[in-house]
Amino acid sequence: MDGLISNLQRFSTKDGPGIRTTVFFKGCNLNCFWCHNPECISRKIEIQIFDSKCISCKKCIEICPKEAHSLENGTRIFHKEKCITCGKCVSACPSKALQLSGERITVEELIEKIDRDSPFYKSSGGGVTFSGGEPLLQKKYLLEALCKCKKKGYNTAIESSFNVPWETIESINGLVDLFIIDIKTKDSNIHKSVTGRNNEQILDNIKKLDSLANEIWIRTPIIPGVNDNVESIINISEFVKKLKNVTKVELMPFHKLAINKYRSLNMEYKAANLNTPSPQLMKLLNEILIKNSIVLY
Repeated sequence: MDGLISNLQRFSTKDGPGIRTTVFFKGCNLNCFWCHNPECISRKIEIQIFDSKCISCKKCIEICPKEAHSLENGTRIFHKEKCITCGKCVSACPSKALQLSGERITVEELIEKIDRDSPFYKSSGGGVTFSGGEPLLQKKYLLEALCKCKKKGYNTAIESSFNVPWETIESINGLVDLFIIDIKTKDSNIHKSVTGRNNEQILDNIKKLDSLANEIWIRTPIIPGVNDNVESIINISEFVKKLKNVTKVELMPFHKLAINKYRSLNMEYKAANLNTPSPQLMKLLNEILIKNSIVLY
């Protein structure tokens, strides 16, 4: 069985306890306009083009079997509609201006890559984190990978929006040591307007998971004009306070580090006019959680 993986990040220290290998699945069923991982949104393999690295060597034009690359008035043009993502242009590019976003690999191949970092797991109390995109959209592949990880004794974590049927979460529950879940807002109407989906299923899934005594970490991206205010964080904290197994909460300030990724995929970056929340605002919002006896990262 193979799955569609966007990237594998080694020596990660932000996606669970200890040193971890984070596996980024490709494909998401939300449409958050500020998404920091746009290369993980589509469920198809894509070509990313970083024009600043292009040295106009024309090798992509010469090798492409579908003439998806051309030179017009001295400028290299990519005809996305012609591309079959065979990857020949990526292999031929000497400056790495072209990259494949997405790779189909078997579970065995994935585990082989994960095994390379196993000494770090043992020394740091780390393990493997499955992220995305949305890893729960590839349920069968994820289930098999989790089974193999647990047989090897690896600590496992899932990063998810939880916007999937409860049965999907229930099917992997016994194989996951830590669930890291996004709560973007408690307001369902706001959630739908900024992600394309309401949040009733998400919040209900979190409550069901909490009843099973799994360890949960909550993450909230602080997005200007969406939830960067006291009322939003109070509402989230009131929800989290009622959960018994949330051990940490993190408020993550919006940033624009993904802007080049959007350009490379020829995607509109709808958050381009937003600014990163100030340290003073982040301190104020974090103090709300502290006052509610919520443990921060």
